[in-house]
Amino acid sequence: MSIAVLTDVYTETRRLAVAGSIVAPGDFRLKRLIAPLQRSGEKAPVFTKVAEAVQRVVESNEQTSAEAILDLSSLVCSILYTQGATGADGKLIPIKPSTYSAGRTFLTARVIKPLLKAMSTSGSGRLEAIHAAYERNQFTDLRLIRPALAAIDDGYREIGDFVADSILPIYGKAILEDLEKSLDLKGKQGHARRLRLIHKLEPQQSKELIQKALEEGSKDVKIAAIECLGDSPEDLSFLLEQTRSRSQDVRAAAMLALSRLDTPEINSLLVKTLEGKDIALLVRAAVVNRNVVLMEHARTLASDQLPSLVKQKDKSKQKDDVSRFMLLLQIASAITSPRTDAFLISVLQKNDILSQIKSDPGGEDIAMQTVESLAKGTDDAVNFLIRNRDTLPADSFGIIFDAARRLLDPSSIFDTFSSYLKPPAKKNAAGTTRFRILQECLTGDRRYFAVFGELPEKYRNLPDFDRRWVELAIELELSGIVYANPIVGHQPMHDYLTKQWLQAASKKKAYDATAIALTMLQCQHPDAASLIVGKVAVMVKQKSNYETYQWCHLASSLPASSLPELEAIYADDKTPAAFSRALLDSIQTIGDRANTAQVDQ
Repeated sequence: MSIAVLTDVYTETRRLAVAGSIVAPGDFRLKRLIAPLQRSGEKAPVFTKVAEAVQRVVESNEQTSAEAILDLSSLVCSILYTQGATGADGKLIPIKPSTYSAGRTFLTARVIKPLLKAMSTSGSGRLEAIHAAYERNQFTDLRLIRPALAAIDDGYREIGDFVADSILPIYGKAILEDLEKSLDLKGKQGHARRLRLIHKLEPQQSKELIQKALEEGSKDVKIAAIECLGDSPEDLSFLLEQTRSRSQDVRAAAMLALSRLDTPEINSLLVKTLEGKDIALLVRAAVVNRNVVLMEHARTLASDQLPSLVKQKDKSKQKDDVSRFMLLLQIASAITSPRTDAFLISVLQKNDILSQIKSDPGGEDIAMQTVESLAKGTDDAVNFLIRNRDTLPADSFGIIFDAARRLLDPSSIFDTFSSYLKPPAKKNAAGTTRFRILQECLTGDRRYFAVFGELPEKYRNLPDFDRRWVELAIELELSGIVYANPIVGHQPMHDYLTKQWLQAASKKKAYDATAIALTMLQCQHPDAASLIVGKVAVMVKQKSNYETYQWCHLASSLPASSLPELEAIYADDKTPAAFSRALLDSIQTIGDRANTAQVDQ
């Protein structure tokens, strides 16, 4: 007989047993299996018995659900046992215990599934999801070790590098054996990352492997092996030889390794390279190894070069000079310190020089890069940017605003920046740019992530905006800012959202409707639940429509009091199967949330 339907019953029964028998009565996923079981029962009576047992579970109450689900589980397991086989052929081999002891299994399926997908598939948004999981310390879950080890070969370089540099070191020497077994010295970038990580975890014991990689490895692996050198004076002669290689990648790797050796000879070589054509090779060396001699000389060269940029009238040559100057800025600001901030401020104070550099890149690009570096600096550096916000490039306004949020309290932020939220009365390119950027800062990615996922870390770590921003946005009809900053129990916001909803309802296509509805929920608008349920009831009658899936997903945020209405929509024969599945997920989410809250109480 076919046991597929019995397997489905077993899966759903196991789910309910884990969740608790209290959630079994009326379970929709189990209820939908009754009909196929009854049809199968026409040929095999045992299916009829299973269907009756499922019916008893679905129709049970809090007092009888535990016994009913136990009876069903026993019956299904008995049948499946007679149809299957247990055990496996082969020799038993002891499993070697891991040395990693800090891990645990604490992530729910809803959290771990999209993370596993991000590390094993392709497409956009994966890096952001992995970054967010790392920031929340989720990679200490033991189930993510193997996927993380596999992600070191990811085709998207930034993901592979981030996994190797930030995630896998969490597990320490426990992953050394896996790294060594999977290492192919003839391999590409993924294996180069493995070699670097092995050296990072075991610098002394990996010397023999590094030497072998230098002799036998592919180009990528050899470059990684060169980067692993520099911990010992014995590497000096070999590295000096590599600085004369024809390959730019090899020379860059040698410079990175040499910058670890703080000797007069090496520092002299680095300074000489800084003054030559290979300056770009030193940027990573300065950022990774923070060579102070290199940074100090870069500041001196940059200070001397800036006035001469204006004198160069040939735009092509000026472009090259500016590009070189910007590399010097990167090297000079590798370490955040008051000394670094003083140097960067001195660059911005030469606005009369920067404004005359019209090449591409030009003076404004220099100013933008300098602002970005200062925004990561000390409180004095950020205060300088705030004071001079009107004289700095308009495109840097967002950088300054975000830096100010890390320094000032919400009230001071509003007092300082609120005047920029009103569009300039006259044609003013800089004023218009600042107006646009401020709207983006007040909205950010909140609107998207609020509907489809969690907020990015940079928003979660900052305090909420002063409510006067919302009141000003309502006055100026800037709805995006209102949607992005819900305030619980704020009557002006409730009134504004009601007006926006009525306007959206009168349009054939209202792209803001989901944002309005979500904001209503977040600010606890009294009509939010009823309006959303009504919208879902209308949308699921549509043909295949991405917007309908959005509404079904949004329904998962509704309170438990909305369950009866959502279940009625789900049970309606006119609801397409595709939307039924999406709606069922939301119903299950609401139920799980309500049960969790009940248990907590």
